[in-house]
Amino acid sequence: MRRALQQAGAEPDESWCLDEEKEFPDLVLEIALTSGGVNKLELYRRFQVPEVWFWREGRLRVFVLRPDGSAYQEVSRSRLLPKLDITLLDRCASIRSWQQARRQFRAGLKAS
Repeated sequence: MRRALQQAGAEPDESWCLDEEKEFPDLVLEIALTSGGVNKLELYRRFQVPEVWFWREGRLRVFVLRPDGSAYQEVSRSRLLPKLDITLLDRCASIRSWQQARRQFRAGLKAS
């Protein structure tokens, strides 16, 4: 993702366009292994990415762009995927075995 006029560039760990392909994604995932550095939220704000998720220290944090596009605010539920249980996702992501994590996630989906 690059914008020459704003001198901004970002390379998310994962990104998705929902419904249709677009110039910039609807959702970005950043896996933060270190703290500090470039303010990624400010970079993604320049691209008007509606939602940014950070995985840091074993926890998923969800940020949504304010309606006026001025900044992000942290929320407990995704606007783009409102039925997704972030707490369940967090719990399952911390399980070392992907098979066990998948079973746990599916069981959690059935229970809700």
